[in-house]
Amino acid sequence: MATRVEVVRFLKGQRSIHLYKNLQIALADVLSAMPDKNYRYLTKNLIVIALHKTALGQAMFFPKPKGEIKLIEFHYRKELPLNVLRYVAAHELGHLMYGQLMPKKDHTWQNLENWADDWAKKWGFPKTKKIKTKLARLR
Repeated sequence: MATRVEVVRFLKGQRSIHLYKNLQIALADVLSAMPDKNYRYLTKNLIVIALHKTALGQAMFFPKPKGEIKLIEFHYRKELPLNVLRYVAAHELGHLMYGQLMPKKDHTWQNLENWADDWAKKWGFPKTKKIKTKLARLR
């Protein structure tokens, strides 16, 4: 696993989240909890963007000649409890672990959501009943 110091150093390089303390905490908690191999893969060419909007998160890939750029966009909401924010961060990072934004022909959007939830759970941030309830109220 990456050390907390290493994770904090990585997050300080993410300029768009400097005003969002709870998002920084949630991301640090999630990144610190995952195996080193996952951490290294996810943070290589990762850009984290935080904006105030109504959606909870979005994961994107941008191909480039020497690898790909991974982008996670968080529409930050102050009313999100830290446990929900941790889950959302882990879920969006889970999407990046599969390396695909659009489903293949035999995949459904629900498959992609379930797979992202599986990664979040694997890292210790499962979608609990409390989190489901809170997310439903926010939509």
